[in-house]
Amino acid sequence: AISANFINLAPFEVDAGIHRALKQIGEFSDVDRSYVFLNSLEGKKMGNTHEWCAKGILPQKENLQGVLVEQFPWGMERLKRFETINIPRVDDLPDDAIAERVLQQSQKVQSCVIVPMIYGGSLVGLLGFDSVRREKTWTLEDIGMLKMVAEIFVNALEHKRMDEELRKANSELEIRVEERTLELSKTNVL
Repeated sequence: AISANFINLAPFEVDAGIHRALKQIGEFSDVDRSYVFLNSLEGKKMGNTHEWCAKGILPQKENLQGVLVEQFPWGMERLKRFETINIPRVDDLPDDAIAERVLQQSQKVQSCVIVPMIYGGSLVGLLGFDSVRREKTWTLEDIGMLKMVAEIFVNALEHKRMDEELRKANSELEIRVEERTLELSKTNVL
């Protein structure tokens, strides 16, 4: 259903489509928070761009902007290898994942799964799901579906980005044409 909804989505509808899908998946998967993080252009920071929270769960989006990638070497190393991070129990994270454990515990997360968002052979972001109220285990089938959703999201976001770049280029071209036309009309008047 999510895939079908994104097929005919106009670029300006992508963000709302992602928010709807995060809610649908969150409710269907019985998780408490679902979110998308995207890399900055230089790849040194990530920011929470989309988030859905179940009733009674505190949003974290505003707290998670401009997060330095280097602060989370354990998780980022895995994501850069395009691995899914499946954490059935946050308290059991290894010692070298201390930053990830502290962040998750500060948000009262008990379990989470994080799927890399890949475009053109590069990591562009992540899709995550947190279980706050109870521990949760994701099956390989669940993770496979989440990977497909990540692919749908990243393709929609890339389509939106390309549309925005095209609109900007067209706008700049129109301004140059108007300026050149004005110059030529002044020259012809003289």
